[in-house]
Amino acid sequence: MTELLRIASTRFTSYNADRVDMVGDIAFLCNLFSDVCDSATMTLCMIEAARSRITQEQADSQAEKERMEIQLKLIDEHLLECRRVQKLRELRSNTKTKNPGRCSRLKRWFKSTLSSRSVSAK
Repeated sequence: MTELLRIASTRFTSYNADRVDMVGDIAFLCNLFSDVCDSATMTLCMIEAARSRITQEQADSQAEKERMEIQLKLIDEHLLECRRVQKLRELRSNTKTKNPGRCSRLKRWFKSTLSSRSVSAK
């Protein structure tokens, strides 16, 4: 994807709506496949979105400016959601769970204690 962004940056100007659309499509793919999206692609999308936001005033018409603004908001939403999912996945993988063997040993001890008491009571 970074190769695609590199080619788009040479072909389109920063304020070109096609370039913003391409960044939007890549951000959408990052959102869909957040488990395999790398941070370099997300960073490049953020940089391209910021660059387009700065040069947005050079767009040809007011309608194109408004469309770019909507597209830039969608890019931000997609990238934020992708980053949120990645952080959540990272937290889940780093979180240690309690050892299930400890509870099973406690259960066995409790059962053996109960069974030995019931045998001695007879």
